[in-house]
Amino acid sequence: MQNNREEGRECRSELQQLAVVKDLTVNSGIFIWKLTNVSQLLATKKDKSVHSPCFFTHEGGYKLQLELDVDGYGVGKGTHMSLFFKICKGPHDDDLTWPCNQGIILEALDLTGGGQHASTTYEPGVIGADSWQKPLHRNNKALGQLKLISHTVLCDKNCRFLVDDTLYIRVSLLH
Repeated sequence: MQNNREEGRECRSELQQLAVVKDLTVNSGIFIWKLTNVSQLLATKKDKSVHSPCFFTHEGGYKLQLELDVDGYGVGKGTHMSLFFKICKGPHDDDLTWPCNQGIILEALDLTGGGQHASTTYEPGVIGADSWQKPLHRNNKALGQLKLISHTVLCDKNCRFLVDDTLYIRVSLLH
């Protein structure tokens, strides 16, 4: 068990280095969102959403944002965290190809080194056609995972997704 926690701390250190993303542009196809004080989020942010900073798929690219519903949404309401991404109105929209053709993988990272990430893949043309179009308003309708991680798993002292009460969400772009 101690080895798993040490591996988790090493993994977290590597993730912290990746999380320093210049100008919030995806670096090498990866964006990392670090959420600290997860137990406090669970205790105080019920029925509320937490939003990542906006980031770009690449320099001059699509503007995206993540939304984490701490107390879940839809079928995950009250039992799970739900995670969504949305395409936001951005400064480069007139120069981009629409609909967006950039597939996305959303993952809550397994920090024990076991590689059992909570993961979902989204590809344009497969689901949510309106969500991939050029935003007419602030952002498009979000797409995401209604049952990302259960509250029961998050509250377990051996939760593979938390080290030092910190959760890491990774966005990987499909090319």
